[in-house]
Amino acid sequence: MQPSVQRVRRAAEALAAVKLGRDASTVIRWLAAKWAGASIDGEPVELTTTTAVQFCDAFFAVPGSEPYRWYDPFQSAWNVRAPNGGWPIGTVWTQLNRPSEKLRSLLVLDPGRTAKGEKALFVEPRRSPEYLNTLQKVVPHKKRIPPLELAIWRYRFGVPSHVGNREDLLAALAEELHLSGQETELVFDELPLFLDDDPELGEVWPPEELAELLSAPKTPPPVAMPELEPPRDEPEAEEEDYRRLSAYATLPLESADVDALIGRVEAAVQARGLLMPDPSLMEQCVLALLTGHLVLQGPPGTGKTTLARALAEAFDCTSELQTATADWSTYDVIGGLQPGVGDGDQEVLRPWLGHVPRAALRCARTARAHEQDPADEPNQAHWLIIDEFSRAQIDKAIGGLYTVLGGSGEQTLELWFESDPGRKVVPFPRRFRIVATMNDVDASFVYDFSQGLSRRFQFVYVGVPHQNDIGSEVDAALAHAATWLAAEYPDQAGTRDDVALLEAWQANPDIQGSLGLLKEVIARVRYPAAGATGGGWPLGTAQVADVLRRLVLRVNSSGDLMPVLDSALADRIVPQMSGAKPVVLQGLIEWLHAEHSVELARTIRAAEHLRDTSATA
Repeated sequence: MQPSVQRVRRAAEALAAVKLGRDASTVIRWLAAKWAGASIDGEPVELTTTTAVQFCDAFFAVPGSEPYRWYDPFQSAWNVRAPNGGWPIGTVWTQLNRPSEKLRSLLVLDPGRTAKGEKALFVEPRRSPEYLNTLQKVVPHKKRIPPLELAIWRYRFGVPSHVGNREDLLAALAEELHLSGQETELVFDELPLFLDDDPELGEVWPPEELAELLSAPKTPPPVAMPELEPPRDEPEAEEEDYRRLSAYATLPLESADVDALIGRVEAAVQARGLLMPDPSLMEQCVLALLTGHLVLQGPPGTGKTTLARALAEAFDCTSELQTATADWSTYDVIGGLQPGVGDGDQEVLRPWLGHVPRAALRCARTARAHEQDPADEPNQAHWLIIDEFSRAQIDKAIGGLYTVLGGSGEQTLELWFESDPGRKVVPFPRRFRIVATMNDVDASFVYDFSQGLSRRFQFVYVGVPHQNDIGSEVDAALAHAATWLAAEYPDQAGTRDDVALLEAWQANPDIQGSLGLLKEVIARVRYPAAGATGGGWPLGTAQVADVLRRLVLRVNSSGDLMPVLDSALADRIVPQMSGAKPVVLQGLIEWLHAEHSVELARTIRAAEHLRDTSATA
């Protein structure tokens, strides 16, 4: 016996109507842990790739839906079948191995191996109250999951033999997920979403019917749904009066707990696989952002933009990224009049907000939504990240923002191009921050800052990892390469997910030999020995990752990986040193000739060509 196919489809629609949004991934990982046997008072349970496959089959598989296999009811999304399982198996396993901050607050995840030697995570919920508090944040009151709908979806292809009514069905789900009374109360709604709440058990039907129904255009559920509010962060709603946001512009950042914020930044950085060169770097960034705007400066490829996003996340802020160019003017930064077509095809000039006031308004809207309903809007603010800050003539383009960025307390920006009194003045929230990144190597392609502008930002240097950390840096870059290959080219990964790929590469002597030589080259480029010709060059981790992507693409088809490494170094690393002095290049060339003249012949030729070109220039 099983629920009717139409009832299963309505269950999928009900789960999508909960609108878990970005918390859906956390809920799925939590369900996987609960399905594997994790309970509040129990011992740690083993969660392996085999367990992940079984869980995904139970909660997401829909046969007869080629070229798809998986359907996520929380997102109303099909996912293409992949040789390595693709989503959700690889994703579930990977994100449990590299958990987000919320997931770490929910679960203790300790890597290890089963009795048979299979790689596993040993999972258990964290102790209360942290576990229950986080669970309540992940599934707030307005987004509780209707339990009957989840049960019908879970048992879409057949219910347990002892189930005969709705109560039995709910009890079967609670038992399978090892749910306690507190967990059930926090996560699941008491009332079913649909009026006809009977399971509608019937005869077995072909699974292909569900695939067809889920792929068909959806019809509204047979109950009246509440009216949805218009998006709170609509960029420029015509009727909006900016003055209504002024009250929320005075709100300060919610927390100035430096130690707690540093811990959150470290967690966000680790989740992204970044390796910071200085443990005090996170503290510098936190202190800078608590007092004003921030510029992250350093060589290319050191993770400045990724760090900027991690900082916003750690402060519970959304962020948007804009890339500065040499063409930026006050029009791009503040705004102006934009040509358009009005009634009767007449040309008109309409106000257009630049990047900074538009982000500031979005920040105020986010603060308003957060104050009105923190459960619905967990973020306290919105920040602007400006990449390649020094490629624009910021002193010239920033215009009237000089006063706004340099002041304290309530700040506003008057828009000369606005005639509507309600939109004439933009309030700048106290929670608003600009986090800029700046490349301090390519001096020929950037502009200098005036002392006045520099005073309006705090500058933190983000350099390359220390020499003793090169091994950890390469290991992290290899893990990123595994994730990238499994996601981007699953046919190259075969049946393995990124974790299995990484394990195989770590046991591959050809790869390990190439990695050893790569570490030598990195160390020599950055940190030449005392007395060596020339100096060092700050080679970024991103360039190292580029080399490893080239390398892993050839693992299956090339026995000797040294020529691949040589080619990657010549094509990806040497060109990055175009700003180095000829004496620095000469020092590297002498070392390559002395130590690796055979295996890195192409790298030597590329370096010699760059040296000669630089000398001529």
